Amino acid sequence: QKCQTYLYTAMILATTQMSMQFNPVVAYLFLFAFTLLERGKPFWAITLILISGFCKIYGIFELALLLCYPKFWRNILFTVTLAFSSSCRWSASSRRA
Repeated sequence: QKCQTYLYTAMILATTQMSMQFNPVVAYLFLFAFTLLERGKPFWAITLILISGFCKIYGIFELALLLCYPKFWRNILFTVTLAFSSSCRWSASSRRA
């Protein structure tokens, strides 16, 4: 199942590489996050998923990948904490400008 997910995202990446948009970068972030989850580094994987989610809204759908990995609630806690802290920093910096 994991191999099928990887192959599916690799095909999406291959079709978007000729595009002049930001989509290939989001696809690379997803593949790198997938690799980090496989290596047991969920904190960095969630960080990359949130970065791609803040760049393009469909990056948020990558969070569904967390359902397939152990320690689901810990990963959700990481996600909520990182999203909250980065959105607070963003709103504080936009108020100063």
